[in-house]
Amino acid sequence: DDTVEKGIAEMYRVAGKYIMNCEKFEENEKQIDENHKFRNMHKKWINYKVKIVSDVDMHEDIEPDKPRFTLLKKII
Repeated sequence: DDTVEKGIAEMYRVAGKYIMNCEKFEENEKQIDENHKFRNMHKKWINYKVKIVSDVDMHEDIEPDKPRFTLLKKII
């Protein structure tokens, strides 16, 4: 989780106006296997100066596993 937090901080630092990410979603961030976890990126971005533009599951025609697509706008 520390690696994810550092990655989020770096994404925020280098982003111009918008930030987007796609992650496998699960509200409580359960473990998928020994190397992977589900994520709740909305919860991870809540302490940054951003506006959530979109936080939706991708359509299964695009991605069968339906990861969560999160689009944020930096508030400057």
